[in-house]
Amino acid sequence: MLVGALTLAACGQEDGSSTEKWTADVVTVDCCTTSRLPSPSGTKSLIFEPDGAGEMRVILSAGWLRREEIAAAAAPVLASWGPGSQGVFLSGGRAGDFRLFHTPDNGSATELTGAPGAIASAYRAQGECPAASAPELRGLGWSADGRRVLVLASAPSCSSMVMVLDAGDGRVLERYGADEAAQRFAGLMPAGGGGVTGP
Repeated sequence: MLVGALTLAACGQEDGSSTEKWTADVVTVDCCTTSRLPSPSGTKSLIFEPDGAGEMRVILSAGWLRREEIAAAAAPVLASWGPGSQGVFLSGGRAGDFRLFHTPDNGSATELTGAPGAIASAYRAQGECPAASAPELRGLGWSADGRRVLVLASAPSCSSMVMVLDAGDGRVLERYGADEAAQRFAGLMPAGGGGVTGP
């Protein structure tokens, strides 16, 4: 159950174009009200609280006495729990504002801080956009087993790419150019192509 100003962006879509199944259960959190996003297991939730200046405080709650502020992000925030409730990603309203967390059952969270840098490095390595030091990043979904995360990376006047990250350590495992990503992950892309552009 979604409580507060949460908008369901995509619910349970699966990409059938490859042998691996991907799901997207990504919500958009608006800036003006406190909202709660329960985990699939029901044992944890994310609480989003506005700070009055356009930022959202993101709190991981595993019960009344187990709360931890894990992030502050510019609104609107895209958020998604992994299928097994062992991970969560947040995409904020600024370029490069993508955060990936490991969220074990003990109610704590560990941010995989290397993920945004690994994505930016892989994006720059495509050759045509070496100056894109902070591409815009948007989480798209999770593999059905929760071990991989899809992230869309784009920058003005450059081709978009979709990266597959290891949800355990934030490493980039695979990357796909705009055309291949549009075919392979069509069911997970934002409406209207989501900025997936070719050269």
